[in-house]
Amino acid sequence: MIQTLKSRVLEHWDDIAPGVSKPKDLSYMLQGSQSYRAPYTKVIVLFFRPGDDSPVVVGKVPDDPQFAGIVEREYEHIKRMHDGPYPDALKNAIPRPIALEQIGKDIVLLETAIVGESMSLQLLRNARDEQYMREAFEDALAWLTLMQNDELKGEAGAAQATAVVEETLGYYRELYSPEGDEKQVLEDAWAVVKPLIGAGLPVVPVHGDFWVNNIFRRERQVVGVLDWEFARPASIPVWDLFQFEFSMGIAANPKIELRGIFLTAFFRDGSLKQGFRKATRAYCKAQSMDYDPKVIEALFVLWLADRAVNERYLFGRSYETDMLRHDNMSLYLENRKPNWGTFAD
Repeated sequence: MIQTLKSRVLEHWDDIAPGVSKPKDLSYMLQGSQSYRAPYTKVIVLFFRPGDDSPVVVGKVPDDPQFAGIVEREYEHIKRMHDGPYPDALKNAIPRPIALEQIGKDIVLLETAIVGESMSLQLLRNARDEQYMREAFEDALAWLTLMQNDELKGEAGAAQATAVVEETLGYYRELYSPEGDEKQVLEDAWAVVKPLIGAGLPVVPVHGDFWVNNIFRRERQVVGVLDWEFARPASIPVWDLFQFEFSMGIAANPKIELRGIFLTAFFRDGSLKQGFRKATRAYCKAQSMDYDPKVIEALFVLWLADRAVNERYLFGRSYETDMLRHDNMSLYLENRKPNWGTFAD
């Protein structure tokens, strides 16, 4: 497989590095990508020019062919971003698709490498540095806002975003069979959001996994955003922001269990919660949205459902904590304030 991948990379060299002489050979490094307890794994192969420390190409190969759709979706989404009318500051931070090819029984994605350090590693060093935390939020929000400036207007965009949420809710019902308060709050949240799509709520592209592990930052700029398999060209706002906020809390407080992070980030008084509220207000301002606590909370509920569906897709039915439904959705139901008042403070 490796030799075949090398050959494919060299075949595409003029597209990978225009104007750079093709090397006779490439060195490589294997990385496994596996979420804890996850059935979905992929092999990541980094290819280097001889003597270079930084990779030029990344190959992604699912361990199991049943997950081929994941790399196929990533290819489609990063191709859409590079083909779209986006500024270079955005495109330069997104891996460029080189090829999606069948090699034997495997689907292989080749994309350009993004070199840098993830925000999750930076947070391990800087989580108590208030200036770093503030600037990290500002820089990530600036990049996210730049991506989501491409608002899809009109009935077509609203229809696409509506279909995304309805599909998510359909999967959620199929996977989790919600009842009682859980079923009702999902229905109520959708009743709040649906009539606003394309009106009070912009229709925007989303990354889908805007998590600090996937974001590279250097000198006050986001220089890389990886893993686009859950992206959508048209969806509703704030989902990527909630994902980023939650991941910031986890990375900045690695010794606190996920349950504690969730409560601290979104419900308990403290600097983390207040920082997230401030970031959410700043995001709404950038998107020309009113900060309506009821609407924000309804979007939050729908984000929980979307996250739960994505987690189950990756982790499978055997995923023992069933993380975002049995834990975080239940925590929301236990801690929410009446009359959609959770995000009012």
